[in-house]
Amino acid sequence: MPCDGVEKDTDIYTVKERVKLYDKINAMLFKVSAATASVPPSWFIEDMFGTYANEQINCVSEDDRQIWFGLIDLCKKATGAKPAKKNLEAGTALLKTLGSDKFKKTINLWIDFLNKLKEKEHSSVHTYGGREYTNVYYEFISAPNCDTLKGFIWLCVNFHDKATLFNVASLADRCYRKIPGKGPAAAGLGNACLYVLSETRGLDGIGHLSRLKLRIKQNNIRKTIDGYLSAAAKSLGITIAEIEDLASDDFGLTDGKKELEFGEVKANISIAGIGSTDVQWFNNGVQQKSVPKVVKDKYADKLKKIKLLTKQIEVATTAQRDRVDRMLKMDRKLSWEKFDEFYFSHGLMSFIAKKLVWSFTENGKTVNAIWAGDAWRNNNDESISFDKEQVVVTLWHPVHNTVDDIKQWRAYLIQRSLSQPVKQVFREVYFLTDAEINTRSYSNRMAAHILKQHQFSSLANIRGWRYSLMGAYEDGRDNE
Repeated sequence: MPCDGVEKDTDIYTVKERVKLYDKINAMLFKVSAATASVPPSWFIEDMFGTYANEQINCVSEDDRQIWFGLIDLCKKATGAKPAKKNLEAGTALLKTLGSDKFKKTINLWIDFLNKLKEKEHSSVHTYGGREYTNVYYEFISAPNCDTLKGFIWLCVNFHDKATLFNVASLADRCYRKIPGKGPAAAGLGNACLYVLSETRGLDGIGHLSRLKLRIKQNNIRKTIDGYLSAAAKSLGITIAEIEDLASDDFGLTDGKKELEFGEVKANISIAGIGSTDVQWFNNGVQQKSVPKVVKDKYADKLKKIKLLTKQIEVATTAQRDRVDRMLKMDRKLSWEKFDEFYFSHGLMSFIAKKLVWSFTENGKTVNAIWAGDAWRNNNDESISFDKEQVVVTLWHPVHNTVDDIKQWRAYLIQRSLSQPVKQVFREVYFLTDAEINTRSYSNRMAAHILKQHQFSSLANIRGWRYSLMGAYEDGRDNE
């Protein structure tokens, strides 16, 4: 029987020691019993996830269950920051005996369950000095199960398919989400996900790391991701920005669109906006209001893949939008060849790139333009041309332009009802006034304005800025 009740204790170390003691007793009982099984039963702790996983293991054949017991027992030893080579090899051998497809299917179901799992609220009453105190705390998964799952996630280094990597990246995002009174829900498990993404073949894992870097707020985790990105870039002899370009997946899109066939039925997938897609169905050329019945009946598996694909595209557009926004302060210089490959003609990135203003420098002369219709046009709506062999492309930033030029670009976008995925033309900039130029070392412009420093600190972490919270002794009172 699985060990239960340990999640009621809030002391992680006490819980882990109790589980170790339980496992030792269970092993001794197994030895002296008349059990014919070659492997002693090994279960997850009975928390919300443990109950779900144990039920699945209990439903498989006896031979497969023995292998799962071996895997769980091995993964319970996953207490370090990175997997031990010996344990990883032993786990890989077991999952191959079980069957890679069986293992991958189950682990993806577990990850999907964890991604949807909400924290459970616990409360305990303590009496001190004649008064009762209620302690409320929240738990995502128990500490022992977190360690065991870490071992299972590490075994995912054997898989390099897009679906598994997407799920692992989603789990990392879930694990670093904060819960009251604790911080990240399961930082150790999230770190295991980052390790797997960094060890995959190809650049799909690197692409997910680049996206997670923009979403995760904890500075120590962002530094860990930076380390993985730097290592990958160094191995290829390129910069982090260049490896992020290479890792940007186009998902088979052409100019933000893709067509899939289901016999006589066709599905047209297109990017509708940042974080959203549109799927239109056609039966013999006639547009359908919903998914045709023949697709649901005959192509159920393929339909699931379409749903996963649209979700991946939606996540990717949001991540790439944030990456381009970060480029505004990098002042990257691209040849036309690189710009065309990774932005202008890229199946997904073109949706973003063609809505932005770019600077084209040739022989010391710079012109600014946006892709409008079928040509590059300046803010006077004049078509421009340049030598693609000589031109250097950079992302236009209002801080490098005059007020009149910025106003003209804003009028151009408004007149043509053009919206940008990144705040670029309408980006807030701080121009020095004549008074500030004269005072040189101070400005009254922001005098008497109150800054909510905790809110600003969170924003600074997301944007990659540096800010330290001030205490009352620094006049940082009332969180302001």
